[in-house]
Amino acid sequence: MIKSSLMKSIFYRIGFNTFIQILGKGISIILGFISVGLLTRYLGQEGFGNFTLVFAYLSLFGIIADFGLQLTMVRELAKKESLPQSIYGTYFWLKVILVIFSTLLAIICLLFLPYSRFLKIGIIVASMGVAVGVLNTYGAVIFQANLRLDLVTAMDVLTKIVTTIFIVLFVLLKSSFYNILLTILIGNLAGTILIIFLIKKLVTFNLAFDLNLAKKLLIQSFPVGLISVLALFYFKIDTLILFIFRGAVEVGIYGLAYKIIENLLVLWGFYIATLYPLLSNLLSKRKTIEAVELWRKSLLISLGFSATIIIIGYIFAPLVIQILGGREFGGSVIALRILLFSVPLFFVNNLFYHTFLAKNETRRPLFAITSSLIFNLILNLIFIPKWGYIAAALNTLITEGYLLVIYFFIFRNLKVKLSKSCVIS
Repeated sequence: MIKSSLMKSIFYRIGFNTFIQILGKGISIILGFISVGLLTRYLGQEGFGNFTLVFAYLSLFGIIADFGLQLTMVRELAKKESLPQSIYGTYFWLKVILVIFSTLLAIICLLFLPYSRFLKIGIIVASMGVAVGVLNTYGAVIFQANLRLDLVTAMDVLTKIVTTIFIVLFVLLKSSFYNILLTILIGNLAGTILIIFLIKKLVTFNLAFDLNLAKKLLIQSFPVGLISVLALFYFKIDTLILFIFRGAVEVGIYGLAYKIIENLLVLWGFYIATLYPLLSNLLSKRKTIEAVELWRKSLLISLGFSATIIIIGYIFAPLVIQILGGREFGGSVIALRILLFSVPLFFVNNLFYHTFLAKNETRRPLFAITSSLIFNLILNLIFIPKWGYIAAALNTLITEGYLLVIYFFIFRNLKVKLSKSCVIS
């Protein structure tokens, strides 16, 4: 009876947080439709392709600014064990240092890349907005660990509202490409102000820096960070290769389809954002039966949700592309339909990955991501030069299936360990 009550309480909290985030995401999607619709029409295929490439490039370095700290901190804070008072300040300064380092590294690497001067300046301009956005995850970690995903949603919605308002304004004023990129900075600064206001109401801490604690956090985060870096390369490498072999126009066509998929994946991310700290808490307290039951129900939810997305998305793909991009982006329809079949694979793989992290298992997932990256890179280098964005979409689908197979075998071994611990307890 107690276990049943516990499971009901867990799913109530997951349900509430997921609902709040979906509600917020609904607002963000509407605003996103407005933004993308304006940008595709204002910038055109090539301009939107450049816009997509700018943020694909910066995202590769943005992950260095976190390097696993976010997931590690959520896991540690979710255990509700006694924590040193300096943990919040130490984490803050680590974030600041990593953000500065990653931003400078992104700019320095431009010296060795064959991008145009126009594109390089765009990347430098956009890097400021990305840096502030990554720094904002400091507040998101504290909110998530305390299961206050409503506050994360409030931050995201405010950021999106402000960004969209300035995109509309700059398009009406016929502003330059660089001013359009600055809208991200303006929106993220609004999010920063809200975080400062909310975080004071949730936790009490100082900005003291503990060097020994910083070393400990970095050691724990390194494997997770390495996985995150490789995973991001895996997600973005197709866009970079597509740009090299087929140009900005095809990047724009593929980028619109992929942007829709990314928004759909965010919906599942809302569920995972609540599941992960709860799962970490159950495993840390050796409540294995509850953890396994939570995982099984989450798997069923992921399959049901993704199947619904495929059916609805496949039918309405032409309408969605027409609304967002117009006739000029007609090629995005087939790319979107292919990518839709990767959604259930993305969902289940994401569930596997966060289960491994909750169990503090990083070595084998690191192998899985590394081999998937190599596999995806080979596929893209072989097929993108000839088949362009169609190959990029198919390669994503194939690689996600490959990763699922590896994750399954890793999880099967982990499940045996969980079963043994259950018998012992």
